[in-house]
Amino acid sequence: MHGQPPDRKLPAVRTPPGLDRFLTFVDAIVAIAVTLLILPLVEITLLVSSALLTVLAVHLARKPELHENDVESSRRMAVPSVITTALLTVATVIGILVPQVNYGALLLLLLTGAISTLLDRRLRRS
Repeated sequence: MHGQPPDRKLPAVRTPPGLDRFLTFVDAIVAIAVTLLILPLVEITLLVSSALLTVLAVHLARKPELHENDVESSRRMAVPSVITTALLTVATVIGILVPQVNYGALLLLLLTGAISTLLDRRLRRS
């Protein structure tokens, strides 16, 4: 049988008794450290994503010829996106400056609908 490895078993390597525990401990520390490094990036990524979607919504709102709706509703189309991005920015700043609040600041996003409705009414009057 040419090309196949021989059926030899490698001798078992003995490790000190505490080495497995130590390696598990180090693995856990590395996992926690990576998680703590990645979480702030998630917040920033979420904020950047929201901002880019808002830029797209504002761009489309300025092009009423792309919509079947009337010109007025096309202009108001970007309002909820702008509000969401503004509240997300405020929530991120609060979460960073007040560590006790942390992700609880994202509850500000629940105000998006109410603020959007108020601004929509105001824009219709003017």
